[in-house]
Amino acid sequence: MQFPMIRRQTPAPYVPQPARATAPAGWQAPPGAAATAPPKFPVNAALAGGQTPQPTFRAQAPDAPVVSTAAFVLPTPQQLGLVPAKAAAAPTPTIDWNDLRARLHKLGAVGFHLDQVGGQWRAQLRVPVNAQETRTLEATAGNDAAAVAGALQQAESLVARR
Repeated sequence: MQFPMIRRQTPAPYVPQPARATAPAGWQAPPGAAATAPPKFPVNAALAGGQTPQPTFRAQAPDAPVVSTAAFVLPTPQQLGLVPAKAAAAPTPTIDWNDLRARLHKLGAVGFHLDQVGGQWRAQLRVPVNAQETRTLEATAGNDAAAVAGALQQAESLVARR
């Protein structure tokens, strides 16, 4: 394999540049030479006479105290549109799981599912309708015991119709 030969380059020759034209004298004054005296700023009349300025105070009188003859009274919750708290609710019923299993077995249930969806409880039961078909029954309530009771009631009425 043969490599190409690299030539060494020589620097470009120096070509002198012509002198540039200078700006006309009217455009810019040479540094250090002041064309005119510096501008005078307006001077306060008191300072011009050699006096020291006196401070000016501008104050505001305090507001007059408000005299109220009526005592401040908080409104009642009913006046504000609030409903008083209800008495303690009755305790929520609980599920007797042993009784539930016995009832499901008596119904011949093949499936049971209980879950909480969006603050509500949903109970689903799967019970046989005949030898080849099953039906899913569903009940939703505010607590788990009520949801299970609703689904069991549907299942028992379905089995009673058979």
